[in-house]
Amino acid sequence: MLADGVWKALADSTRRSIIQALSEGKKTTTELCEQFDGLTRFAVMKHLDVLEGVGLVMVKREGRNRWNSLNRTPLATADAWLARHVEGRRDMLQRIKRIAEEGT
Repeated sequence: MLADGVWKALADSTRRSIIQALSEGKKTTTELCEQFDGLTRFAVMKHLDVLEGVGLVMVKREGRNRWNSLNRTPLATADAWLARHVEGRRDMLQRIKRIAEEGT
């Protein structure tokens, strides 16, 4: 089961944007800050801390640089969970449609 923290982290649009940026490859914190003009470095760091805390971002420190990379495992788990539940709903709606069409 997917941890609630991952869902909460994904609920924030800025964090989803950071995840999108990291899906293109690892980036330093400075590079991420440059992509988010409207946010302070402190704000970007707080978002990265949340993402790291739930396992969506992995951090490697090299000297003064902090390299951030995306951990796709929690996203794959979320995708599988959603697919299971969406497919179940689709099947249910198809059954309702078939019953309705047979009834008329």
